[in-house]
Amino acid sequence: MGSWLASRSFCEPLTRNELDKFKYVVHKLTSENCAVVAVKLQSITEEETSTAAILSAFEKLLEEQYNIQLMESNVKRAKETTIIGKRKMNRVCPELLPPGRRPTVSFILN
Repeated sequence: MGSWLASRSFCEPLTRNELDKFKYVVHKLTSENCAVVAVKLQSITEEETSTAAILSAFEKLLEEQYNIQLMESNVKRAKETTIIGKRKMNRVCPELLPPGRRPTVSFILN
């Protein structure tokens, strides 16, 4: 994505240092989210020619897509935890007494 930005013709040319600060976030994004950023950035660069405005828009787009990706992964993890958690709740937990565990399981005695 950085090479695409660097290849665009702007009023002020982009330096590698300006794009290096975005590498960490770009590497964390999935390919689908990178594609979304690229499409949105394409429409922004057609309207805007200022390098500073494009870089700030690029930063906002990266943050937005990264946050969306984090939320999606959290929802997925919560669903998996809920499914696993339901199975854990159905397990029988024997009652522990001070001398140790009794040879019989507590729910049979009740």
